[in-house]
Amino acid sequence: MLTRDVLNVLIALAIVLLISCDHPDSTSQSGTTTNATASTRSAGSEATVQPPPPTGTTKSTSVSTSTQSSVVVITNYVTSQSLKETVTQSEIIVLGNVIGTGEVINTSRDTQDHTKPSRDSFHIAQVYHFQVQRYLKGSGPLVLNVAQAEGVIQSPQNGVTQADIDRAKATDDHVPFNTGTTYLLFLRRFPSSYPDYPNKDYYAGPSEPWRIALSADGKGVIEAPQEALLALRSDFIPDPDMPLLPQIEQVIRAEQAAKPAP
Repeated sequence: MLTRDVLNVLIALAIVLLISCDHPDSTSQSGTTTNATASTRSAGSEATVQPPPPTGTTKSTSVSTSTQSSVVVITNYVTSQSLKETVTQSEIIVLGNVIGTGEVINTSRDTQDHTKPSRDSFHIAQVYHFQVQRYLKGSGPLVLNVAQAEGVIQSPQNGVTQADIDRAKATDDHVPFNTGTTYLLFLRRFPSSYPDYPNKDYYAGPSEPWRIALSADGKGVIEAPQEALLALRSDFIPDPDMPLLPQIEQVIRAEQAAKPAP
């Protein structure tokens, strides 16, 4: 017959065996949990270090060209914060009017060789012949080749046709020139002339706005894509109710007076 002490020992051993069966390897289980947590955190960390997608830079339309390329509409513009800044950025400031339309050039260049146009995109720059009535800043010829951005064609696989260009222009947010309007243009010369460009001297705006239409009473009306207009300060033209040219001339005189003497 078993004594009470022996019976107690047997009961204790049975309890230990039951616990072992229910929890076979607490160390292994803990290790599995740790690894799973580490894996989850690793995946989350990898996701957070990925760069966010660009916003507000470009938007693609569903329009396709005849060469299976796509039209891209630019919605982000470099804008000037003040009339003074625009004057400072400009090499020349001219008063005049458009007298004709010239060629179309591709301002998108090959990243490896800037003398060649890009094969991945075609940035349409429509050239206009601008008759200068007066130079307010700088000097140059009486007729300028002024290039205006008027659309982007992405992935032109088999070259760009006139139909492609027309379709891209139709979706772009540029403001067409009016041949009967007197304009004030803020311009810089293209930094380089490339072999595929028909002419050697092209001018374009350094930032938006680079073009102001003058009304009959001499007041200025800024012409720029809608997105660029929305980014402008309300006081870009200091006094919109007064003639613009005297205000421009005052800014130019101040800029020249601030330059150190040679």
